[in-house]
Amino acid sequence: MEVLGVVRTVPMVELFPGEVVVRTSAVVWVGGPGPRPGVLTLTNRALIFDGPVPVGPPGGGPPAPSAGPPQLEDGERRFPLWRCRGAKVSPGPAGMRLEIDLLQRVIFFRTAEPGVWATAINQARATAPPPPPGTPGVGGGAPNLAAQRAAMPRCAYCQNLNAPMATHCKTCGAPLA
Repeated sequence: MEVLGVVRTVPMVELFPGEVVVRTSAVVWVGGPGPRPGVLTLTNRALIFDGPVPVGPPGGGPPAPSAGPPQLEDGERRFPLWRCRGAKVSPGPAGMRLEIDLLQRVIFFRTAEPGVWATAINQARATAPPPPPGTPGVGGGAPNLAAQRAAMPRCAYCQNLNAPMATHCKTCGAPLA
């Protein structure tokens, strides 16, 4: 496959039991340490980028201020579909691109068919396995702070939050509606 003048072979991604390839093609990951040509594979469980990736585990922490650009090596980055909030086509400096909204960040790829990719990713997400039990901030995990506060009634008189099952305000004693 040729992407921006760089020829890459289609890699054989390692699949887990029950995992099947839905779509694969050459892409350019844009952003971060610069454009990186590679191959993007969508399975029924994950998005897998094969190409230059930063050395070390994903999300391994911020680099030191004097570290310079991250070191890259040929490798693979796997993004489970439960981490993906959605995919869409968005404008970029070099034309339309595929935008993937993950839990902690947004990543962008240049590809020949960003609309087809976005549709395929969103369809695969709909049938993908749920997050592992206990994953914080995701559907199957512990409730986040906003959800906890939403369950706490606010006193109409003093505006203080109260325990979820309280019938009277703990601060002023007013009945909670």
